[in-house]
Amino acid sequence: MEESKANWNDISLLEGLEMDWQYEPDNPQGERAYTRLSAEDLYPLFKKEDIPVKLVTQSSELITYLVNISQGGVCVKAKQTDLQESQLAKIGFILGSQKVISQGRVKYVRSENDWFLLGLEFVGLSGDDHEFLASLYTSFRRKESGL
Repeated sequence: MEESKANWNDISLLEGLEMDWQYEPDNPQGERAYTRLSAEDLYPLFKKEDIPVKLVTQSSELITYLVNISQGGVCVKAKQTDLQESQLAKIGFILGSQKVISQGRVKYVRSENDWFLLGLEFVGLSGDDHEFLASLYTSFRRKESGL
């Protein structure tokens, strides 16, 4: 006996069907869209304890140091700063042989011990730099697992 194959036209319309719950995927980082890597996490990859990050605005140029990084932005520490929340700055740093340059928007400025912590969101990060930053997490996990 020959079985007939299913056809898209044989599937009934889904109109009128409703769900009694709304699916929301679990986000392992909480509310964060990207996984952060700390400067300590990056040490095995780049063998640098302090990774300098240059911030440039219309009125100042500041050398800061990386605290953590993700595809969405960076947190840096500085001894002094005149940056304010929502201010735009140009961000530049080198990891290995990759130079990353992007615009950034200051999300927060906090005082901690003798340092200022500055959180900056990347604005207009290039596709190549975005992919490079995404690959850092994979490289970190491989190094961490000994592969």
